[in-house]
Amino acid sequence: KFVAAFDVDATAKCFFELLKREIIANPEKTPGSLIVYEPPVLSRSNFKKQDEIKIESTHQSTTRAEVEGFVHLHVHSQYSVLQSTSTIDSILNRVSEMNGTTVAVTDSNNMMGAFHFVSAAHKKGIKPIVGCELNVCKNHKDRTHQDDGFPVLFLAKNYQGYQNLSKLSSIANTDGYYYVPRIDKDLVAQYKEGLIVSTGSVFGEIPFHILNIGEERAEGQFLWWKETFGDDFYGELTNHGLEEEHVVNEVILQFC
Repeated sequence: KFVAAFDVDATAKCFFELLKREIIANPEKTPGSLIVYEPPVLSRSNFKKQDEIKIESTHQSTTRAEVEGFVHLHVHSQYSVLQSTSTIDSILNRVSEMNGTTVAVTDSNNMMGAFHFVSAAHKKGIKPIVGCELNVCKNHKDRTHQDDGFPVLFLAKNYQGYQNLSKLSSIANTDGYYYVPRIDKDLVAQYKEGLIVSTGSVFGEIPFHILNIGEERAEGQFLWWKETFGDDFYGELTNHGLEEEHVVNEVILQFC
């Protein structure tokens, strides 16, 4: 039943995004109308030459030359079920198209795509960074109530980090599984060697506290990660044009 709940949530998000982009009609705006999908007409004439391709965002257009040297460190592949449909090969092909040399794959609560990712990346001459986004709760063995924790981004900076991340992912899916795979901060401290961690997306622990509880509590959480990881702890800034992200980014920068 839990998988079904996630499926309904994902379907609803897709539906409202289609409404926002006006790909389907909104019955409230046009009463009595049918919701009709009109697929876009695609042909070679719709696309510019490869050298003229631009990445469109809500704030600016960025040419391919301007993103050279950029390394994406928070990427979900098809192994992040109900979160992404990007295959490992399509991610690497896109990196190659943008003249990239390095990319990370950080799937949610599993590392099932790590072997394929590393193998395929080496064949394309791209440096792979293995990562994982794990849910960190108060006590990963506590099943008296639902505590999904907060998603935290981990990156392996060496082989020891890869081994420790593999252990954390395995524990999350065995000992810690309750509604979702989980670990806790005691485990994080135990297996921290060789790992880099960030504040994560707006759903992360620190951003959540900034938006819902207060900056003082958020700073306390920030200091725990800083004291635990030292120079291997980073503030993650995300920008998808959301007001929440703008608020979180400003506070994260102040903390940093």
